[in-house]
Amino acid sequence: MADLYAAEIDGYAIDCKTLEDGFEKALALVEYPWRDGAQTEDMGLRARWIRIRCYWLEERYAEHVAFLEHLKSRELFEFFHPKYGLAQGRIEAVVVRHDERQECAEVDLAFVEDMLSQEEPILYPDVGAAADEAFITGQTELMESFAAQARETLGAEAVDILNRALDPALGIVAQFSGVTTAARNWLKGVERYVLTLQAAATDVVNPANALLAMIDYGANLPGRVIGPLAMVFERYARLNDSLRAAPDRYMANLQNHIDALAAAAQDFAGQTRTAGAQRMALEAADIYAADEQVRNRVRQRELAQTSFDMEGNFFPAADVGQVLTVRELDLSLAAARTAIQAAIDADRSQQSLKTLARTLLDHVAIVKLERDRIARILLDNPMPLHLVCLMRGLPYAYAERILAINDIAHPNFAAGEVDVYAR
Repeated sequence: MADLYAAEIDGYAIDCKTLEDGFEKALALVEYPWRDGAQTEDMGLRARWIRIRCYWLEERYAEHVAFLEHLKSRELFEFFHPKYGLAQGRIEAVVVRHDERQECAEVDLAFVEDMLSQEEPILYPDVGAAADEAFITGQTELMESFAAQARETLGAEAVDILNRALDPALGIVAQFSGVTTAARNWLKGVERYVLTLQAAATDVVNPANALLAMIDYGANLPGRVIGPLAMVFERYARLNDSLRAAPDRYMANLQNHIDALAAAAQDFAGQTRTAGAQRMALEAADIYAADEQVRNRVRQRELAQTSFDMEGNFFPAADVGQVLTVRELDLSLAAARTAIQAAIDADRSQQSLKTLARTLLDHVAIVKLERDRIARILLDNPMPLHLVCLMRGLPYAYAERILAINDIAHPNFAAGEVDVYAR
């Protein structure tokens, strides 16, 4: 057998020949009811496999028994091949043929290589979930900041004041008797601040918010103050929900509310700005998460086929919403990070604000680097989308994609503000 070559598996010398080797693609098939064919997605390569036939002849015939016993091991095998070099893997299948009379044994092995490529799949964090977690942590930090301010102002007397359970139906000062004049004056300032928050809250519709409902503010003084403070900014955010399609204006309105409330807070302006910055960051994250959902729907819409009824009437695709442009992302991020920076400058202990700032920055960076950049242009005169592509230096094939991200009734007569892909 001149075509045999020497190889080795875990120190066992074998004479073998290659039957076949190869690799397969891992393809994911997505099939749809009542439609022929399927969409495919390349998930990478499957494990490489090698099929060899080993021979033990004459005086080496008895060695194959020990070799077959060794193949029962559950550990990785080291396979040294003169062509492929050293490889680690497992034996998937064994086929044995032997003849004791002629002292000849043939063993077919299916060797599967155990190896992963160096590329790891990129996992993008959910900006909305990360912001929710940081916001909840920030509420605890805000209550701790309020307690630290009380201890700094009142000294040892603050311990009893901060730990006492309060009746929400009664005023704050009325529930503290036997305190010093300085403590009573400070408590009066706290009560005025809480009354200011409650007065601001009456001007806004009371929202049902699951995130705030998850937070236990407790019955002590810090919870009595920070709970209404968080609710006020939640209500201000819901008051401006109609502007969420324009994130820069939405953030500017929230900043105006923060400035107005901080101006009336006097000694508690720092906590007010911190709570406002937390709310701005949370709302920015919600806007970005909603934008990601719109982008996913846009991708699905680009793949969808247009529909016509029996009379030939065109059924346009459902509106998927408007994708944020790069300018809108940058302006909203700048507004949120400016508010966060102002709050951090006043209180460096707010680690959750730093986490929120990083979360927003990372998401916008990912969108700008990994996603299609979108710009908004103004068309003075109606023109076909193919001409718009020509003006922007885009392939004509992008006309269908531009149509998918805009609500345009007639693609040959696009006018006004149009979102286009930027290069």
